[in-house]
Amino acid sequence: MNFSADDLQQLKKLKIEPSKAASQIAWLRTGQVNIKLERPCTPGDGIVQIQPASYDTLYNSFATAVAKGRLQRFIPASGAASRMFSQLHADDAVLESCRVVAADSLVNPAELALRRFLDELASFAFYPDLEKALAEDGHDLHQAVKERNLALIIRYLLQPCGLCYSRLPKGLLAFHTAVDGARTAFVEHLAEAALLNGLDGDVQLHFTMSGEHLALFNAQLAAWRHTLAATYGCHFAVTY
Repeated sequence: MNFSADDLQQLKKLKIEPSKAASQIAWLRTGQVNIKLERPCTPGDGIVQIQPASYDTLYNSFATAVAKGRLQRFIPASGAASRMFSQLHADDAVLESCRVVAADSLVNPAELALRRFLDELASFAFYPDLEKALAEDGHDLHQAVKERNLALIIRYLLQPCGLCYSRLPKGLLAFHTAVDGARTAFVEHLAEAALLNGLDGDVQLHFTMSGEHLALFNAQLAAWRHTLAATYGCHFAVTY
């Protein structure tokens, strides 16, 4: 593989050996190898079923591990949520077509998806946050929905002027509505770990994420730590 002077300079800056870069490029050029599956896993052949006679022994082993502080929840990196909203990145013409209440019988799938999004907007956990973001700039979400102003709604959902959801990791998006407010997947990991841990003592979690999002995760932890600790009677020890 022949790299130009600029290529070599970039590789040096990224601390990547030219030989390693060459092997990665060669791998990309060959493409993926299709794997032929031999057979599915079934009980007794790749799957071990836990029998009732083992329940007490296994539960006691788990409880002992928890009591010794050996339990830690590991959550892999939360990627960007850009692909989740791909259907909302529509042309202005499609957004304008959605302003008509009655859909044409020949409407395309992209428009149908946008219409469904608008019709069910209030069901999303992020709805209160979106309403607040619009209100801060003098807009009314109810009126925007009534006018079927998808361009405005989507802009405040995805762009920095509003919730900036297209740039956030999925773990920080409003996941579902609970009694104590809209919970993100990050918050639900905390709650689930507390339930798994037994609702008392220290709950240890280790999250991985892109460095630029660390402050956002820390801020959300700070906002929810007291509520969750009071709800589940525990203390959260979170590392990244």
